[in-house]
Amino acid sequence: MLRAANLRRGPQDEATADIEVHLYGARTGQGETFRALGDFALNRIVTGFAIETERDHRPENE
Repeated sequence: MLRAANLRRGPQDEATADIEVHLYGARTGQGETFRALGDFALNRIVTGFAIETERDHRPENE
């Protein structure tokens, strides 16, 4: 499950927005917090999480 929280924008500067994303592990339920600058970095984090989650759900014999 992916939960995004605490979206904060700098003073009229979209490129330096602080984004805090909470990623909850599919197996462990443990949360990790990532900080990134800008929407591009957020997209990279979300995309990477989706790929890792897909790998976690593959059958062991693949």
